[in-house]
Amino acid sequence: MRLAGKVGIISGAASGMGAATARMFAREGAKVVIADVLEDEGRQVADAIGASAGLDPSHVAARVLTAIRENQLYVFTHAEMRAEVEKRFAAILAAMDKAAFR
Repeated sequence: MRLAGKVGIISGAASGMGAATARMFAREGAKVVIADVLEDEGRQVADAIGASAGLDPSHVAARVLTAIRENQLYVFTHAEMRAEVEKRFAAILAAMDKAAFR
């Protein structure tokens, strides 16, 4: 596996060459971040990759949010992107935290 231990952030990964690249990276051992404005299609690609890799999307979401909060991951596409990523992952993390205390 040529990409074991690596992380690939692939924009446009919901379809076409981006989706094919994401699948190839995953097959080669990389953890893959699917980035696309086509949310539903992106989820389908992520679910397919996650199912074959045995990844839990909620675990990935929590790790990404932690990396953002600790300034280990910086989203720099445009000014609103970082706030949007934090908002989306914060909601997922809050739901996970709530479930953990039940």
